[in-house]
Amino acid sequence: MKIQLRERRLCRDIVTENEAEPAKAAELLLKFEIGEFWKLGFSFIGRNVHPNDTRRLEKYVDALRENGLDIGRGEEFEFGYKMPVPEKDATCRYLEIFRRKNEEPNRSKLRGIK
Repeated sequence: MKIQLRERRLCRDIVTENEAEPAKAAELLLKFEIGEFWKLGFSFIGRNVHPNDTRRLEKYVDALRENGLDIGRGEEFEFGYKMPVPEKDATCRYLEIFRRKNEEPNRSKLRGIK
């Protein structure tokens, strides 16, 4: 089943990437409704990183998982993510995290998030 995604801004809660600690982000993501997504930019300005390199984004997803968020690729996960290919002259690559479904009881909560 395809869901319609709506962007949700966390600018009042998370100001910069440095403040987007995975533990706090996981807690905030649990408040999302089905179909809402958060877009987090990873800059490659001043870094020797190819725009198609997704290692930093994958590490962030792994950190969210380690902090108890049920995130992954596939319908069995409560949260999903995308890493759209950046435009030719882009300065960052975005990680889009979205809520796919709401488990009862919440599987993420069972993994340690209060």
